[in-house]
Amino acid sequence: MRPIWITRDSRILPEKDGFHDFHPVILCTASRRVSGAEISEKGYIQGAGDDNEGWSQGLTPQLFWKHKQTLMSATEPELPNIIQELVDEDKKAQKTVRATRIAPTTWLSIAPLPKLDDMSKDDYRALIICEESATRFSTLTLAKAKIHLCCRNGKLGSRDLRKELQKLNSLRLQLTSKEEVLVVCPDGKDISVGAALALLCLYANDDGSFRSDSTGSSLLSKDLIKRRLSWIMTSSLNAKPSRATLQSVNDFLLSSRSTANNPLEDTAVGQSSEIQTSSDYIFRQLSGKWHMERKITNSLQPGFAGSIVGSATFQERPPTSDEVNSEYLYSESGKFETALGVKMDIRRRWIWRLSRQDSISVHFVKTDGESEDYVYNVLAFQPSALTDGGLCVITAHASHPCGDDFYDSVYEFHIGERGLARMEVKHKVKGPTKDYVSETWYSWRAEDEMTR
Repeated sequence: MRPIWITRDSRILPEKDGFHDFHPVILCTASRRVSGAEISEKGYIQGAGDDNEGWSQGLTPQLFWKHKQTLMSATEPELPNIIQELVDEDKKAQKTVRATRIAPTTWLSIAPLPKLDDMSKDDYRALIICEESATRFSTLTLAKAKIHLCCRNGKLGSRDLRKELQKLNSLRLQLTSKEEVLVVCPDGKDISVGAALALLCLYANDDGSFRSDSTGSSLLSKDLIKRRLSWIMTSSLNAKPSRATLQSVNDFLLSSRSTANNPLEDTAVGQSSEIQTSSDYIFRQLSGKWHMERKITNSLQPGFAGSIVGSATFQERPPTSDEVNSEYLYSESGKFETALGVKMDIRRRWIWRLSRQDSISVHFVKTDGESEDYVYNVLAFQPSALTDGGLCVITAHASHPCGDDFYDSVYEFHIGERGLARMEVKHKVKGPTKDYVSETWYSWRAEDEMTR
């Protein structure tokens, strides 16, 4: 017997495979709930069957229920043409939908992508276009400012939105308070709502007026994001942002409140002028194998508290993103002994990146153990360093909203005359079913310290 996994990335040949040397067991990934899972909200693990955009040929759940009788009575060979006709009719219907102004603003609206065909030259001075193709974007000439957020359809587009939102930072330089902004995506309900939410948090005062300075960026919080989202939801009855879209917006806004990397004074660590910025210097110092110790305290589930002893390796590899200067594949392994005396082996991987803007970020890894899934933390370094027993301590903060849960993280880098001597990472996790703290200490093994 041999298991064969079928996922959305699998290639299924038109001819049936002949299995002569073994009996195949065909396995299709499905959704499930896993108690204690952290990456997905409330333990929900997404399966291939959830991604209707990957197999439904554009048919949405709403279209299915609206035309259920027609679809269920059709034969299988007829279905592709029927689905295509229904999808085309739905797109034509969207052209009649008017742009929705987000109250109380006088400058921000959202609409489905086909609305652009009906726009006159003076309708809007700025366009935010959320779609994968740049063809329409490159041919539009009616806007003074244009920003293309390259986002695929469905949940994949929600993930793309996280990194694409950084392009909105340039909008302040292109607009004045009297100019109007239109945000569009294919349906005008999901990705465009996420982009509009980010705009409201970055550029809107409490009365809805346009803010041309950056003084509000330090006031970003989950409460502010919720209040701005309520503006959209009460203004547009069609707005239906997905959880994945809202999480991308939260990640972008809360992880980038302060990404400035501050210079280190040479006198602080007794180093030469080789040290140019905290992030660049610290990132280069991470390379190698570290001794690792971790303590986990859990208020809601004491049985899952305990300690871990093991090792962690930062292995440098070629960057897997065009926006990255340097990259590590982080791998840790060790022995976990719970408070109840249960012992088990643990393993985990992350991706650490140094961007072209010299910011350090930590990313979840997909099940293949190699490729990036989505961002976990973007480190925001504090403007000043502390001293501890002759060491210079550089501190960075990060946060990660995950559904109803919130991860608050602190990274401490202890630097001595010979470089990065040790590192401490603390994660505080709060949520309806979570209340725990994870503290990790990294240090060099004696044999490695001699070579540094």
